[in-house]
Amino acid sequence: QVGELPTWTTDAAAVAEALLGGGALREVEDGYPLAGGYALHLQERDGRRYFGLGERTGFLDKKGRRWLNWTADAFEQQPKDDPLYQAHPFVIAFDGGRARGVYLDESWKSLFDLAARESGRSRIAVEGPTFDLWLVPGPEPAAVLERFTALVGRPWLPPLWALGYHQCRWSYPDEAAVREVLAGFREHDLPLSALWLDIDYMDGYRVFTFSPHRFPDPPRLVRELAEAGVRVVTIVDPGVKKEAGYSVYESGRKIDAFVKNRREEELVGEVWPKPAVWPDFSRPEVRRWWGEQHRPLVEAGVAGIWNDMNEPAAFAVEGDEVFGIGKTLPSDARHGERLHAEVHNLYGLLMSRATHEGLVHLREGRRPFVLTRSGFSGIQRYAWVWTGDNGSYWEHMAMSVPMLLNLGLSGVAFCGADIGGFRGDADGELLARWTWLGAFYPFMRNHSAKTSRRQEPWAFGEPWLGHVRAAIRFRYQLIPYLYSLAEEAARTGQPLMRPLFYHFPGDPEAAAIDDQFLLGPDLLAAP
Repeated sequence: QVGELPTWTTDAAAVAEALLGGGALREVEDGYPLAGGYALHLQERDGRRYFGLGERTGFLDKKGRRWLNWTADAFEQQPKDDPLYQAHPFVIAFDGGRARGVYLDESWKSLFDLAARESGRSRIAVEGPTFDLWLVPGPEPAAVLERFTALVGRPWLPPLWALGYHQCRWSYPDEAAVREVLAGFREHDLPLSALWLDIDYMDGYRVFTFSPHRFPDPPRLVRELAEAGVRVVTIVDPGVKKEAGYSVYESGRKIDAFVKNRREEELVGEVWPKPAVWPDFSRPEVRRWWGEQHRPLVEAGVAGIWNDMNEPAAFAVEGDEVFGIGKTLPSDARHGERLHAEVHNLYGLLMSRATHEGLVHLREGRRPFVLTRSGFSGIQRYAWVWTGDNGSYWEHMAMSVPMLLNLGLSGVAFCGADIGGFRGDADGELLARWTWLGAFYPFMRNHSAKTSRRQEPWAFGEPWLGHVRAAIRFRYQLIPYLYSLAEEAARTGQPLMRPLFYHFPGDPEAAAIDDQFLLGPDLLAAP
């Protein structure tokens, strides 16, 4: 138990003395067996607020709820759902105009009860056998982020095109559909930086392939788009189809690349491909092998990779439908000497690392671009993040602001939400207002599901097309400013989207505002 957080300082000895010498830290009996988990109890004060924890539903201030760190495939997410796709066991405690960070450096499932069960006490608990805690001094929020990202890593400076407008749908299923969308942007005089291909571009959901019938000449198609100034980004999931003769599976099997079950056999399940196996990204040789598998995509001219379903999600395992949080692999699955219970939260980060390092090698001299759904603290070293399968609801548009702000306060400078909503049907006004909001996101992408109404910028005609066009054009006016902020993020770890208290910590009302934000220090967005 900690009676009170000390006055935080960069002097480690002073912090240790305040905690240990002052008697603030003491062991208590919790009823659990030794090495069966640890918990830290913090005495609370009324004015303290908590921020961070990655992408979360709810308000900007995370106090008053219990938050689980366990990456989950959160399809059809609702305003109170938890957990979601990312696990970030890091909070910024803020009170009296002063900020300090608390980072639980543990990949096991963990819980942050922030004065939820007891208003006067918070609890940080982990299911694993160790409890490594970092205390990150401020006192300014910017100082906390600079020191925290010095520990867990900072993003690369992105390619300039990544800061533009992106168009996606599940799916543009063939070359004709892709050309039709490109023609729509030309016809309606709309700028476009990247067009994305979802899972239906593949040959039977075999990763690193194109359908020979629907995409017979990928290099030619990519060249056509490049001539129009448009890059192509393709989705790559971790599930590998278990099929004799399929080169990705066969080459992975030769190096024993896949996660095992308790009998030390390949763990076989179902996701989009059926049957499927999952690479063990905890092993460096598997990450190198996975990076090399991107060669055919890179040689076709693909400019970026989109990692999805990497919590990892599973529809079934060894013949049984998967239940429980997030529908994932069994906790006793084997990653070498480690159990999946320890590796699970790191799976998306390690896949993104393999993808990032593969692109650095294969596209030598060009900056890599990777987007991921799942991740852990430090994911910004390898990938950008989006908030997953939201819906075409005004509430989800509003909730995107605190979600992205807390991702930024967790070190993830480059992030965005699906503009227009992924599930459900947008209308003209929702799309127009969301596109204007999205013009201020670090990552600006319109994305929707195949069961949803089409929502390309021209989908609802005038007057909405004019409003959407104005928002997209405004985004391109912002790019010099965004690029300056991107350089600052790469150098110091500062987020692009910032809550008001970030620059005005002395204002007692600023920390409660989650429907306004700053883009960098100089531009206020009040949607």
